[in-house]
Amino acid sequence: MYKVVWITKFRKGEDREEMQRRWLEVHGPLVLATPGLLRYVQNHWEDTNPWSGAEGDDEVAFDGHAEAWFESEQAFLAAMATDEFQAAIADVPEGFDPTSLVSGVLTEYVMKWDALPDGRPIRTSAPDRAA
Repeated sequence: MYKVVWITKFRKGEDREEMQRRWLEVHGPLVLATPGLLRYVQNHWEDTNPWSGAEGDDEVAFDGHAEAWFESEQAFLAAMATDEFQAAIADVPEGFDPTSLVSGVLTEYVMKWDALPDGRPIRTSAPDRAA
């Protein structure tokens, strides 16, 4: 399996909840259309780890990270060349600050995985924050 992660911040001056909604409802479907994509997970950061000992303002270090899995590096490279992936890349500046983007290829070592369903919902739209 070939895993790629992108860590980023939203564009400055934008409403955080609106950007989270946009990531789920606009950018997410663009990524999901990528041929060869096996798994795609968005992680919306709510807070920087308060136990890290880091001092500073209340702003989160990043607004989120996305994870994408492909069968192999070749499958990822082929996906990058598709119109669908290029549409997702072209959309990045519409919601994210491209200067904050950090990406990398990962080797994942699963140290523990509870095989039981954990009850997390699969979201296709932004969560209702008022609830």
